[in-house]
Amino acid sequence: MGRLIVKDKVGKYAVWSSIVDDYIILHATREELIECYRREAADEAEVSLVSQLAQVESTGISSSYRGAVPDFPPEQSKEY
Repeated sequence: MGRLIVKDKVGKYAVWSSIVDDYIILHATREELIECYRREAADEAEVSLVSQLAQVESTGISSSYRGAVPDFPPEQSKEY
């Protein structure tokens, strides 16, 4: 199950974790809960990207993909 979001009698939110069998967030407003999940998602995305970039640096590709890798994009492609 992972997590369960519940709303208390005064309209605040709490998050129950089945992993630790306890509440991990208490008395949060809707906006606070959204921000908490947003930060957590951003942190997870950063960890994933750093791992993928390390893989690229060591092997030249970000996964163990076994198919043909397309040629590098042409010069007119977008740069970020």
